[in-house]
Amino acid sequence: MASLIHIIPSKEIDPLKWNACIDNNDNGLIYSQYEYLNAIADNWHGLVVGDYEAVMALPWRKKWGIQYVYTPPFMQQSGLIGEYPLNDSSIIKELNKFSSYITYNFNFENEELIGSVPFTTHTNLVLLLADTHQNIQDKYAKSLQRNLQKAISNGVTITNGNHSESIAWYKKYQGNKIAHVSNADYEHLNDLLTILDKKESLNCQNAINKQGELIATIVCLKDSKRIYNLLPSSSEEGKELSAMHLLLDNIITQNACSKYLFDFEGSDIKGVQQFYNQFGAIAQPYFRIHQNNLPFWLKLIKN
Repeated sequence: MASLIHIIPSKEIDPLKWNACIDNNDNGLIYSQYEYLNAIADNWHGLVVGDYEAVMALPWRKKWGIQYVYTPPFMQQSGLIGEYPLNDSSIIKELNKFSSYITYNFNFENEELIGSVPFTTHTNLVLLLADTHQNIQDKYAKSLQRNLQKAISNGVTITNGNHSESIAWYKKYQGNKIAHVSNADYEHLNDLLTILDKKESLNCQNAINKQGELIATIVCLKDSKRIYNLLPSSSEEGKELSAMHLLLDNIITQNACSKYLFDFEGSDIKGVQQFYNQFGAIAQPYFRIHQNNLPFWLKLIKN
């Protein structure tokens, strides 16, 4: 099977065949789309099985002349997508040939694939939107229903936003929690959202207080399968007035009775998990490997 596996530079990949593989598989998430990778990753190669029966994006950077595989900010999970025997170790062997230092998030269907190497499990949460909004809302936690009424009674309203404003707001209110995200990463993000906006795959919404002031924003992405809660951010007033509760409920309302999953993007932070669980979200974990196979003297430097 290994002879069918090729790792090729992104510029040599057939975008149509690559995206077709992503679109035609349940675990083909938006993060692995060709355009998404071009915008968000510094560099990337693609692992391709056969004639694009399965694919895996390999974002990489170089430091001290060492090429390492990483998961870019704003790209929750990637991993192998498509038709491939998950108990075959060839993928991991090819990955190790490509790089000696790897920190990489595999998608929710890849647990068996990486069973031969140490990995950690991380939280993602999703909500099926096939039911009516009323039926979905009836399953909300009582605390969420109270907070929605609180937001409405305090005059919080929802308006359309724009991604540049939302990125600036996110940096202001979330940036200190994700200090590893650089200005270059935010520039990549802006490039990505500009592309997705043109494809009508972007939904930016703002929460406004009764004085007409911005108190929370949300940026959601959409592909053929999911709506992704990419950039939620709220000021202290927004938190006090339950603005994010209202923003998320509004997105759910707009997409109820549809084929989509709402992807909260989860969190390993218990408080964030509890917040999303109020909406009836269910866990769909993904998996991270961290491998350092560098020579001993380089391990000392890297560590």
